[in-house]
Amino acid sequence: MTAFITHFGSFISGVMPFSFTENVLAILLIVFAVWLAIAVYNFFEGETLISDLFDEWWLSRHSLPELDSDWAKNPVRSDVVVTLTSLPSRLPYIGSTLKSLLRQTRAPLKIIINLPEYSIRENQIYDIPEWLIGLSGVEIHRTQDLGPATKLLPTLQRFAVEQPIIVVDDDRVYHRTFIADLTLAAKELPNTTVGHSGWVVPNDLIDKPTTIWSNLMMLAPTPIRARRLKHAVKVDILQGMSGYLVQPNQFNLGEVFDYSTAPKAAWFVDDVWFAAHRNSAAYVVPGRRTNYPPKLNYKNLQKNRLGKINRGQGSFAERHNSIVIHHFKDRWLRSS
Repeated sequence: MTAFITHFGSFISGVMPFSFTENVLAILLIVFAVWLAIAVYNFFEGETLISDLFDEWWLSRHSLPELDSDWAKNPVRSDVVVTLTSLPSRLPYIGSTLKSLLRQTRAPLKIIINLPEYSIRENQIYDIPEWLIGLSGVEIHRTQDLGPATKLLPTLQRFAVEQPIIVVDDDRVYHRTFIADLTLAAKELPNTTVGHSGWVVPNDLIDKPTTIWSNLMMLAPTPIRARRLKHAVKVDILQGMSGYLVQPNQFNLGEVFDYSTAPKAAWFVDDVWFAAHRNSAAYVVPGRRTNYPPKLNYKNLQKNRLGKINRGQGSFAERHNSIVIHHFKDRWLRSS
């Protein structure tokens, strides 16, 4: 073996401009640099990149009907309804999100997709793909277009006030224990709303971009993510992208449906709107693996992102989030 290594080293030295030792060190440095880059990404984004890539590959190897069948056979059930909405341009790419919700270790009671007949934002009708029709675990509920709040408002109207509801987005993949983790957290923090990411309204009531420093120190209004936490943290606003669990009786139901006195920007900012009308405390709870953006169809899902619209072209104070936060300025932790 020693002779083989010596000859192999001589061969490598002959075809490379550096010594065998230098080449090995270079490879190790590259591996370390890649590992460090992934670790930094995971830290700041609250994800697990390598595991997420394998998870998405696994989902791509299983069909939606197959995972729908697994949902029906899963003996471990929950009483949670999962609710979301989509846009005509994004509906064809919703499969990964639905697959991830059907393969949960603790199966949801039902996954509801609230879909209007016509999209005001995209100015077109919804063309529902054939593969979305007839699934046992997925219900398509036709409703009016209420903007991004369509993900939750129609569901609040349909169920009893104590029905647990998990709100999610259509452009994320949720890990296998997502529902089990949130339902356990809700039991440990009764009469609260729990989620896997959220943020605190800053004292100046202005939504600003996240910087490296604000992310590192988790300063308002930077999102606080589950993977960075060891204990639950109280926040103002929970993010639908990471999912949160709530009940209808945790909202002021007399106001949450009424946009008549709200600024026009409110139609676009569901997370802030729901937070302003919630009557329960909200917490981001710890979680090792929660959700991630799918890499497949990433560009298609980014084309009409709500975040781009809400940022606008003006100052930070003119952002939709900032406008609505200021409108409800007496409802945040800073004022309590």
